[in-house]
Amino acid sequence: MTYYQLLGIAEDATAVEIRNAYRKKVATLHPDRFAKVVEPTEATDERNRRFAEARTAYETLSNSRNRYLYDRRNRAPQGLGDLLATPQGQRAMARLLPRAPKQSRDGNDRVIIAHVPMDTLANGGAIDAPAGLPDEFDLLFLPPNAGKTPWARLPKRGEPGENDGTAGDLYVLLVPADR
Repeated sequence: MTYYQLLGIAEDATAVEIRNAYRKKVATLHPDRFAKVVEPTEATDERNRRFAEARTAYETLSNSRNRYLYDRRNRAPQGLGDLLATPQGQRAMARLLPRAPKQSRDGNDRVIIAHVPMDTLANGGAIDAPAGLPDEFDLLFLPPNAGKTPWARLPKRGEPGENDGTAGDLYVLLVPADR
């Protein structure tokens, strides 16, 4: 039974109609009205329960926000969008539809700094691999005039990609070492 049926009003009832219906209902169920009547405790308990239901119905329907939430929760779905908006609808769709595979993402590029002596930058040569270079590199070979292009690019040696994405590049920034 809905709160509207409990108070005997239509779903589009105004605040005044709700208040009047509540007062009428409470007048027939109020415990003070039956204070001198001797009756079984089951009947008294039932009347007290119905009185509490009427009070809850009035408190819900007389507050516009609570009434909106009550109506939204208790109305029948008007379409697929309403059905899917409910938590039950979302759980059902999650079970019915397979999850799409995650999108592949390329890895990030990395930059490391190599401090290189000035004569090696000018004439070329080998330097010890700077920290952060992959383990397969013991030495880093630089061509003559490496200082003119202050970086070296190692393709696909950066961060690994996700879900079959391409690995990023590794850039080595060549910085003249202080003497």
